[in-house]
Amino acid sequence: MNVVGIIAEYNPFHNGHLYHLDHAKKTCTADYVICVMSGHFLQRGEPALFDKWSRAAMAVSAGADLVLELPFAFACRSAGAFARGSVELLSATKLVTHLCFGSEADSIEQLKDLASFLTQEPPLYQQLIRKNLKLGLSYPSARSRAIQEYYVLTNLQNADDIQAIIASPNNILGIEYLAALHRIHSPITPTTIKRQHTNYHDQSLSGSIASATAIRTEFETKGLTEELERTMPDTTNKIAQQCFIQQLGPVFPNAFAMLIIAILRRAQPAELSAIAEVTEGLEHKLKSSGNIATNLDDLLKLLKSKRFTRTRLQRMLIYIMLNFTKELAAEFDHAGPRYLRVLAISKQGQNLLRILKETAALPIIQRAAEFTASNYYNPTSTLEKMLQLDIHATDLYALGSPVPRRGGLDYLTSVVRMSGSL
Repeated sequence: MNVVGIIAEYNPFHNGHLYHLDHAKKTCTADYVICVMSGHFLQRGEPALFDKWSRAAMAVSAGADLVLELPFAFACRSAGAFARGSVELLSATKLVTHLCFGSEADSIEQLKDLASFLTQEPPLYQQLIRKNLKLGLSYPSARSRAIQEYYVLTNLQNADDIQAIIASPNNILGIEYLAALHRIHSPITPTTIKRQHTNYHDQSLSGSIASATAIRTEFETKGLTEELERTMPDTTNKIAQQCFIQQLGPVFPNAFAMLIIAILRRAQPAELSAIAEVTEGLEHKLKSSGNIATNLDDLLKLLKSKRFTRTRLQRMLIYIMLNFTKELAAEFDHAGPRYLRVLAISKQGQNLLRILKETAALPIIQRAAEFTASNYYNPTSTLEKMLQLDIHATDLYALGSPVPRRGGLDYLTSVVRMSGSL
């Protein structure tokens, strides 16, 4: 039995994702598709446009069989932590035979070479990173330059070729997936599918396939237009329309501006310094900027510097909102994912779930209320801390809806079960 794993945010599920899903099935001759999908806050430090159950339903209605939630502890993190958490979660199913990801690379071998290099981290490479950090570069920029410099100094490969590979966010994630598979000695076979038509940051809607960035911009500026609908499957459009009608979404970053600024104004610098990724005295700048800013864009402009990228700052603000500390991040990184949280399942996936219950290396959660009453539950465990963070993320995300929603939705919402087309 072949089971292909896909790691995604589906923010939202669009035609490019459908192309990837369909080709992943064919390439891997897969009997089933398991998707690991981020919850309510994403890798770039932004809220998802639509809630996790709606986005999981989009995936299952388009052909996925089982959608598992990537816990906040890994979903709203740097590329390395995001990849490690996702790969370890897929590995814990003991069912996934293949991992298929999208990239701009023509060959997975190019990505494998870089992944092997990054898992070894030669001393010279580490020295080059430290040198670039001392020049004031952000860590992603320092690492990118160090990779190019290392390859030039050691005559391993043309620096321009390396730059072309690592300039793409999708390639970077692919390399991190491969490195994570290598570190845990996983038997999962990786494969990649070349992205079609658009680049990651393209802003225009042209044709039936557009970047998620362009789609989100259209949602925010114009709503669910006919032009936007052409870029997404009919099933996604129907679910998005339902969310609009019920005023469940879309949700945008500015919805949380006042909450974040309020916390910054209340918190003491010592509290802020305990938050994940707050380093180098940034707690003082966070405090002073929070006293000045009155919206999210102004706050990010005040905080932005050569050392701290906008993406890292956005994640940091979400961490502040959720009180995600360095201590918690270290505990979760050491432990890895502690459960398999089922968000949605297809009719065919019901059989897959029955098999998963026999093979999984981690407990399976279908409904939080039932799980917390089970024998697996230990209020002081890492699992409980990780699950509670997901629950808190849902509770705060619910306040960002067009009409703010009640808390406790993780306890009240069941797995989305799709028996056929919408």
